[in-house]
Amino acid sequence: MKSDYSDMIGHPFEKFGRWPGPCDCLGFVIEAGRRIGIPVPDYGSEDPEDTESVSRKVDGARVDFVEVKVPCQGDLVEFSRAAMEDPSWHMGIMITDAICIHTTPKTGGMAVPVHRLNNRFAHKVARFWRCKKASG
Repeated sequence: MKSDYSDMIGHPFEKFGRWPGPCDCLGFVIEAGRRIGIPVPDYGSEDPEDTESVSRKVDGARVDFVEVKVPCQGDLVEFSRAAMEDPSWHMGIMITDAICIHTTPKTGGMAVPVHRLNNRFAHKVARFWRCKKASG
């Protein structure tokens, strides 16, 4: 499994895009998860403009994940819709126990140390999720 993420830093953002091209946060997380063996489902079969349908599918997939308080490598980071500039659903993934990687339209791919998530970005984090398939 590839565990180098240097090619993801600064990678361009594109709404509804998937890796290896410019991608949105889900495409970005799917690729980062693949590199560490975390199966993140894709909702590409849904009409991306039908946000209610996509939200239902995302919410339904939560049966494959359990909420955790202390994140570790491979855990998903769900960002608060209210705190984000774009009120749509947003996520990242922990690539180590201390680093979250995500992408935004303004920055492209970026890594954020967890201590910044716990301090500066704490109000933007809604919760952390661990994949049941990866944790046993």
